[in-house]
Amino acid sequence: MDVSGLPVTPDGAMVGTFCALRTSEVFGLWKSFHHVPKEESYFMVEQVAYDGDIHEETTKTEASHAPVHISPQVLDAILTLQQATKDTSPDALLFQSTNKNGRSKKGEPMCAGIWLQRKVQPIADAIGIPFKVNFRATRRTAATLVQEHGHSLASAQGLLRHASPDMTGKKYSISIPENVKLAVNDYEARVFAARTKKPKLVRIK
Repeated sequence: MDVSGLPVTPDGAMVGTFCALRTSEVFGLWKSFHHVPKEESYFMVEQVAYDGDIHEETTKTEASHAPVHISPQVLDAILTLQQATKDTSPDALLFQSTNKNGRSKKGEPMCAGIWLQRKVQPIADAIGIPFKVNFRATRRTAATLVQEHGHSLASAQGLLRHASPDMTGKKYSISIPENVKLAVNDYEARVFAARTKKPKLVRIK
């Protein structure tokens, strides 16, 4: 899918995709993330949201309570969202309900299931994705592509904040057939390029 022409929007899908967050983490995020201009910006997951309710000081594992790096375009989108929001309190949610669906009170967490069903699934259906899309799918995509683009399993584990590399490698990463072919061809080329060349015999007259 070519996403180069799509607008950069500060929504949960963008944050969930590029920060590789779990659904419950996305909708539990505060606006008061750690941001120092021209230095690193990151989220610290300190609460999660399930079915429109906040659970404070809750993470899936101890490893989940780690800094979540924010990439440049996501950071720009979040800062734009902050400027446009009416709720300026430091503990306001980044993605809060507007009460349009009647399931959550205004200012409380969005109901993730409804948001995915109404906002994300129609896009997935339109581009032919044959399964229900959620943030586990984007986390698995992140784990796979990070490694396919030359970064280590440890980096993928750090991105997903898994307690064990086994979880990242066995449950969240898959091999891409075309990239396997490229890897095999590259492996062969490197081996043959490293062979010791036999010296040419010089006939002595």
